[in-house]
Amino acid sequence: MIRRTSLFKTALLILMAIIFYLLVIFVTNNIIENQQKNYLQQEAKNYHLVARDPDTLQQWIGNVDLTVIDHPLRQGSDLQNTARDLVSHNLVSKSHPFSKQTINNKTYLAYAYYGRQTMPTVLFVPKNNIWRLVPTTFWLLTVLYFVTIASLLAWGHQRSRKLRQDLDTLVSNVHRIRHRDAPEPLILDVADVLYPLSSEVNKLDEDVSHLNDKIALRNETFKRLIDNLPLGVMLLDEDGNVVLLNQSMRGLLEIEDEPLPHPFIDDVKTYRLSQMIEHTIRDNKNHHGEIQLVQQRPRYVDANVIQLGQEGPRPQILVLLYDLTDIRRIEQMQLDFVGNVSHELKTPVTAIRGFAETLLNKPDADPKDQADFLKIIYSESVRLNQLIQDILELSRLDEDAPDKRTEINVKDSVSHIVSELKPAIKSRELQVDLNGPDDITLAMDPTQFDQIMKNLISNAIFYNKQKGKIAVNFASGTDDIHISVADTGIGLKEDEQDRIFERFYRVDKARSYNNGGTGLGLAIVKEIVENHGGNVSISSQYGVGTTISVKLPKA
Repeated sequence: MIRRTSLFKTALLILMAIIFYLLVIFVTNNIIENQQKNYLQQEAKNYHLVARDPDTLQQWIGNVDLTVIDHPLRQGSDLQNTARDLVSHNLVSKSHPFSKQTINNKTYLAYAYYGRQTMPTVLFVPKNNIWRLVPTTFWLLTVLYFVTIASLLAWGHQRSRKLRQDLDTLVSNVHRIRHRDAPEPLILDVADVLYPLSSEVNKLDEDVSHLNDKIALRNETFKRLIDNLPLGVMLLDEDGNVVLLNQSMRGLLEIEDEPLPHPFIDDVKTYRLSQMIEHTIRDNKNHHGEIQLVQQRPRYVDANVIQLGQEGPRPQILVLLYDLTDIRRIEQMQLDFVGNVSHELKTPVTAIRGFAETLLNKPDADPKDQADFLKIIYSESVRLNQLIQDILELSRLDEDAPDKRTEINVKDSVSHIVSELKPAIKSRELQVDLNGPDDITLAMDPTQFDQIMKNLISNAIFYNKQKGKIAVNFASGTDDIHISVADTGIGLKEDEQDRIFERFYRVDKARSYNNGGTGLGLAIVKEIVENHGGNVSISSQYGVGTTISVKLPKA
């Protein structure tokens, strides 16, 4: 279409050039004709002035290029016959003395001069035109004119072609900018007609690039914000396809990476949550509730399904899941803790109360029995005090109170604890070995470090075999101190190893009770170690022995 328009414009310009050329020739020929008419009028007057003098007449005839017919009604030459026709047929008159006649394919301009006579004198002169008058100049100017026109057309075509190419480039650049592609470089002169448009396109590219950078930064910020939210976020379109999904939601629903968008049913496997989403899509109503997600690891979540943009053309569904699993677990642990504490407190209190009532009811009882009862009351009160102290210690550790760090020599501290527990070690005939360098130190609250080692060594004593062995190993790593307490005791079954650090959990309840254990020792050990940025682990074989390893940072 553009090519046809260009060809039409070129043809129209050529036609206008030809018309202008013909118009110039026509005007020029008219000027020449008018000059010839004036010439005929002047020479007709001159003829009548010299007609009476034959010599002067002959001289005049030799100087002019015209033919005089003095008696136009006579027959004779072609010009004589033409003059007779003009006069006899009234083709000329005083008011219209000029006439053009073609004689033998040659055009003449005739002039009838009447003067004072009734019969005119007819003068003929060959009609001139520009190509006869100045043929060389005429053809030279003609060739020059058409060469100029052709050059101008060629220049105009080339200019139009370049303008069209530049315009196509600008259009392509706008298309590229719209699709976030780099525009093609275009160099234009300041005087070029497209220079202002090119400048605006370049400014548009800069503005769009700046805007795209801002949008990309905002989207990246929004994506980081959504991905780091502590609750699961899922955004659905009106057809139920997932268009946005953060990492928390992937973790809650155990979703593998899949390209977006995709149907929400591919991710949501819990019927109740799926039903809430479907009802929101269908009824345009928000839904809220606490549900348990059906998956390998049960999770409890607070679910909100919210309709967004109900009045807009493209409504969306927002699904928010807040993980309540840890809260429910902590609540259950609190209930269990209260139950366990009540149970643990009830046992010694019941024993103390029972034996005290016996003593009160039987003041005259056998002194030996009274002494035994008093020993039991004392033993249970000691156990009750130990239980209360352990509970208070756990409570203090849960408060994250700042500890008093001092430099501790590991071997000296362990040796001191072994000395304190020497009666129990001796009663079981145990062999205790301390393995490690003498200069290992770490920065920690000495009381808490003593609690760790005393609990670990006490367990190794009380759950060991008679004449068994205990090995306390300690070594220095790059950033940590590694400590392990190994015994040759009863060991743990595999299912017991996962629960050994729970509060009030006992492997052998009878043995633990007889030894005055509260079931909180290893829970305290784990709490202290983790509060210091370390970790504790267990390795045990049932009937062979147990090794508990502790890793603590040096500082």
